[in-house]
Amino acid sequence: MKVGNPDPQFRYERHALKKRVDVTTSSGETFSAETRDVSRSGMAVSLSTPVMENGQFLELHAEGLGEVTGRVARTYDGGAAIQFEKLLQEDPQGDRPISKLNTLA
Repeated sequence: MKVGNPDPQFRYERHALKKRVDVTTSSGETFSAETRDVSRSGMAVSLSTPVMENGQFLELHAEGLGEVTGRVARTYDGGAAIQFEKLLQEDPQGDRPISKLNTLA
């Protein structure tokens, strides 16, 4: 489901995505969160307790997206926005099915 871009600061289309994401911090702490939406440049996650800080480096694994790395762009009540280190790219082999983001939800 396409969420759209109501705010011009978003460069890429966001797609609703409700899946578990496993998160590992640079200090080795691991926890699970739930994705809210995803785009080529990042994702928003829901968190019941604040466990991330702005600028913190993370390794993420989400079903359908595989392994990605990023940094916390901002935290907010109930979640965080994560900016990927590299844009998700279309991959003809299917390793990073960015062209299928809207079908993952």
